[in-house]
Amino acid sequence: MNANIIEEVQKGKGSNTTLSSLLWVSKAVSNDPLRNSITGVHIEDDPSNPEQSLAVGTDGRRLNLARLPKKIVAGEYKIWKTSSRLFLAVSKDMGMYPKYQSVVPSCDANDMRKIDLTYLNRNDGVRIFKICCQFYAVKNSYFNAVYLQQATQDLPECFVHQVDEMSPVRIQDSKENWTRIAIVMPVRIN
Repeated sequence: MNANIIEEVQKGKGSNTTLSSLLWVSKAVSNDPLRNSITGVHIEDDPSNPEQSLAVGTDGRRLNLARLPKKIVAGEYKIWKTSSRLFLAVSKDMGMYPKYQSVVPSCDANDMRKIDLTYLNRNDGVRIFKICCQFYAVKNSYFNAVYLQQATQDLPECFVHQVDEMSPVRIQDSKENWTRIAIVMPVRIN
């Protein structure tokens, strides 16, 4: 069990950013027992910084990716949350985590559009949904409002990119030096 790292964060000895990032990533983790390979968090080394890790969670309809400022051993982890603690446990029964990189749309920083969220109540997913739809200016493009709300939670601003109405939207906390990226798949409405 690799819970010591997280317990140190809880006791104030580690980085609160690690804890908040893992909690944010865990919101996208699947709870479907038939999709066992995505019922936990995948952690890998950050190729851009050997002192950091990347954490990924997905349920197949959304994906949360975060840079962790603290190094955590690469692997698949199950997450348990209590009211005051977060525990990671190495999972040997999850199987091979999918190649998540293929669903993260690449984009140039100049293609990102800024959305100011400071005036919005970020608990109101419908308002975020409306502003995102207006901002994309793409007709017939709909997203799960709860996923948008969770992706933008605690952000004063975010940067978004979408290629067309059937492609996923990429939401990140910074135009270039991101620490969080959320990918939300569009909902098809006929």
